Amino acid sequence: MSQAQMTRTYPWTDVIDGNEITFRLMGREDHDAVVAFAQSLKQDDLMFLRVDITRPVVVGQWIEHIEEGNTISVLACEGDSIIGYGTLHFNETNWTRHLGQIRILVQSDRRKLGLGRRLAVEIFQIAREKKLHRIFVQMAADQPYVRQLFEDLGFRAEALLTDWVMDRNDRTHDLLIMSHHVEDFG
Repeated sequence: MSQAQMTRTYPWTDVIDGNEITFRLMGREDHDAVVAFAQSLKQDDLMFLRVDITRPVVVGQWIEHIEEGNTISVLACEGDSIIGYGTLHFNETNWTRHLGQIRILVQSDRRKLGLGRRLAVEIFQIAREKKLHRIFVQMAADQPYVRQLFEDLGFRAEALLTDWVMDRNDRTHDLLIMSHHVEDFG
């Protein structure tokens, strides 16, 4: 099922902390805006991303994954500006086809207002529609606010891998993997 085959309707708008936020699916036309969003982030916000989305070629590859049907990304926008995104990565052809990986990134000045939680809920709704069984998240273990967000949503730790992640300064960190059954969400 590609983004075009989804039954969920986009775009739609919600009010979060008094601000009107539009949620819409990411597509090729968002390339430059996503790069601009990434380049506007603080270095600490970019430290643990799996790929460097400040690079246009990397965002181009992300869009290719969307077009191939292996990724669905929901952008959170205020006016014409992207202020966050939630992404569901999955593969319908391998032995983990029942799993989806969630990734969320919100501008630092928009955190703790409920936007990350709203994006996570949206990704769960998409995972239900895609009939996935479980969603997992990977994070550096020393990100207590990120961990707390996912624990509050009902995610539980599955694995802790020592020195598995290397930051941009070549320091290693433990990798925490958490998961949640899709049908048990909400």
